[in-house]
Amino acid sequence: MTLMKREKVTSRANCSSANIGSGFDVAGICFNNFYDEMTLSVEDDQDIPVKIVHDDREIDVSRNTAGSVIEEIRRLYKITDKIKVSLTRGIPIGRGLGSSAASAAAAAIAMNEIFGIGLSKAELAFLSGNAEKVSSGSPHWDNACASIYGNCTFNISTDPFKVSSFKVSENLFFGIIMPEIIIYRKTFTARSMLPDNIPLKTAIAMSRNITALMESLRNGDMKLLGQVMKRAVVDNYRIRMFPYLDELRKAFESDMNIGWCLSGAGPSILIASNDHEELLSGMEQASDIFRDLSIPLSKREMQIGDGAGIVNVG
Repeated sequence: MTLMKREKVTSRANCSSANIGSGFDVAGICFNNFYDEMTLSVEDDQDIPVKIVHDDREIDVSRNTAGSVIEEIRRLYKITDKIKVSLTRGIPIGRGLGSSAASAAAAAIAMNEIFGIGLSKAELAFLSGNAEKVSSGSPHWDNACASIYGNCTFNISTDPFKVSSFKVSENLFFGIIMPEIIIYRKTFTARSMLPDNIPLKTAIAMSRNITALMESLRNGDMKLLGQVMKRAVVDNYRIRMFPYLDELRKAFESDMNIGWCLSGAGPSILIASNDHEELLSGMEQASDIFRDLSIPLSKREMQIGDGAGIVNVG
């Protein structure tokens, strides 16, 4: 395969929320509030095959999702050119907003463009999600699909790899509560708390809920969405990491105009409503819970985002 080659490209990938309701490792929503950007160039005079620089500091390629994607694409397509990456991180790290997936997605998009490989969105998403094993110990594709495709995605099959992508109803509004909590190897730790097996009754309920999740995100049925977001099975196992989940459940148990769940592996909370004022009220109510627990936080209304792309060539 003969590859075309550009000298330099700049790519961008947005943040995302995943593990929505029962959509563990399956569902993701892309938001444009935060993004990672990287400039990738061919630098054949450098002394190592791949160099990644962030804030004038060189990053260990073997422990970075962007580095993992670049190395894999070099291997698959027998690329011998040496690559330099200048990474600008705009997504808060360790907040459950898909920062590692976005870096991987931006790298995949950039490599695809600079060498003219012609990978499909599904192939780019697969490579990006596979790189998550660097940060979490195992591959998963929910955030990666959302960052590559944009809007809302469901990773409906891994073998063969398939993604369902659709627009979230314009009647829905979203917000993020970001508690200032630092947990070492947070995603790895959060995944390690989950059981290898669940009861059949729970599996059946999850099957119903994930179907309802897809339908309610499409049509804006807030009553249904609120119910299924609050039925996130994995959150039950992660309550030791995030004890404030109990307080949130009590606060929103009977509120049918609000849906909420952990965003990704936490600690952030994704909140949804079909009424803008209700969303703001719910975000403030959730913020009060964190303040009562003396946990610093920030919050942000979120806007649905587009998929990763090239923002500059040359």
